[in-house]
Amino acid sequence: MEVCDMNNIVSRLVLSIFAPKTPEKRSLSIHQEHELLMKLEKAGLLPQDAQRVIDSKGNAVAEEMLYVLRNGVFEPTKSQKAAKEIMGNNFFGIEDAIEHFKLRPTRSEIATLQDVPFSEATLRACKDTHVLVAVFSLSILEMLSNKMLQPLFSVGDTEKAPWFKKEKFFWKEGEVRWCLIRKNPEDDSFNEEWVDQLSRFGMHSDPARVRMAVYAALGHFLKTGERMFAEGMARCAELDESGRRITVGPFKEDGLRIQAWWDDSRAYFVGAASAHKEE
Repeated sequence: MEVCDMNNIVSRLVLSIFAPKTPEKRSLSIHQEHELLMKLEKAGLLPQDAQRVIDSKGNAVAEEMLYVLRNGVFEPTKSQKAAKEIMGNNFFGIEDAIEHFKLRPTRSEIATLQDVPFSEATLRACKDTHVLVAVFSLSILEMLSNKMLQPLFSVGDTEKAPWFKKEKFFWKEGEVRWCLIRKNPEDDSFNEEWVDQLSRFGMHSDPARVRMAVYAALGHFLKTGERMFAEGMARCAELDESGRRITVGPFKEDGLRIQAWWDDSRAYFVGAASAHKEE
């Protein structure tokens, strides 16, 4: 019969508690860390600056510094500056997405948006009726999950998931691009079936994608306080699983609504959302 060695058991238990832990694998050498600190001090780093980094919740300040280091500080291009000058408050650019959506675009995304794909003549013709938006790849799910944007949605009972949670358009991300989207449906597109509304678009416009319409409406409101799609429902390009067309609006005090409406129905409060084609 094996004899229990208490001294050995206690010894192993103590070692398991107080044994030195394996140090974490470091990506920087001590020499690199010293050189980095020297460079920061030479650039003017003060003790209170260092303490702010140390004390920041969730290491947010350090992550922000690393983002700038890797992606640079955003500087608008000549094309973007010219478009902003024309559109005025109806411009929601990269810097606006950074400020109001708290996005952190990559170099690749910023490069994709370098040139605004609309002529000066088009922008001047649309400067009062449309919003020019730098749209990033956020899905509506990501927008609804964003603490800055969540209060701007009207989803009814907050204890329940929104009706569109299981719909494909809710989960779908999109390409990074500029979008010139009409702030409200054309007046003569209300009280018509979808097939008749389509004829109103003409050769220069397409039905707006719901993701872009929502993105534009939320961003424009955060920047200016103006509500797009304020008075009624605007049909978008997508259908839900039952074949109804997705609509955005109205955008009232309780938030932006996302609903659905049959294509062959007409109502005085149902128009069509349109976006100008790229040139």
